[in-house]
Formats: sequence, structure tokens, C-alpha cells
Amino acid sequence: MRVRQSLQVGKPAQRAGSQNALSPKSTSPGDRNSYNFLARVAPPNSWIVRYQVKGKYGIYWYYKLQSEQPEFPTKDNRGKSRYKHLGKAGSPAYNEAITSMVRRAKIDALSRVINTIKQGWIDLYDETEKNQNN
Repeated sequence: MRVRQSLQVGKPAQRAGSQNALSPKSTSPGDRNSYNFLARVAPPNSWIVRYQVKGKYGIYWYYKLQSEQPEFPTKDNRGKSRYKHLGKAGSPAYNEAITSMVRRAKIDALSRVINTIKQGWIDLYDETEKNQNN
């Protein structure tokens, strides 16, 4: 079985001797700055925005991941931002964002299904209780 390694996106190239993106030390659950393609999920209430930039040789289209609340680490790691630059379509950051949005959509769909099942249990319990009282 082949294991597919991924690169960290949005971070400078790593120096020799530093941890790689899939290292157990760099993927602790509490560390928001260490993430990889295999585990990244887009924040709730986030979306991808396409925007236009006029350059010296023409017009370019770029993408960014945007969230309602500041979720993304800034370049200087002093705060959080509502925006994460993804670059052009097809870039590694863009592809990661699309994958993370798909993961978020699946999580949201599963949450809705769970809530529907819970509501069904409550309704069933209420009907059973009414029938026992009559």
C-alpha cells in the first residue's frame, strides 16, 4: 500500500532538519499551525471567493478562503484572519481548500441527519408515552 505524502500549504518552505507535514509531533490536535491535506476541514460558515487582480500584463483571477470569524493564522502568527489566500485555481492551496470544503459539507450533512434521527426518537417517545397514558 502506498502512502501519499502531502505538503503544508500557506507556510514557508521548511528548513533542513525540521519536522515534515506528516510528522506526529507536528500534527497534535491543539496545534492550529500544523495541518496537512489528510486532516484539514474548513471552518463552519466559510466559503471560497474568486477575485480579480489587474497586473502589468493582464488580468488575473485568484481565490481565497473566507470565514465569518477569524480562523486562519496570519503570516506573522500574531493573530488570526478571516481570509486565507489560495492563489490561482489548481494550486496546492486551492486544491486543499476545495477538499476541506467537501469535508465540511459532509460533516454538516451528517450533523443534519443525526439531528433528524434525534428528533424522530423524541417524536416516537412522545407518541409511546401518549399511548401508555390512554
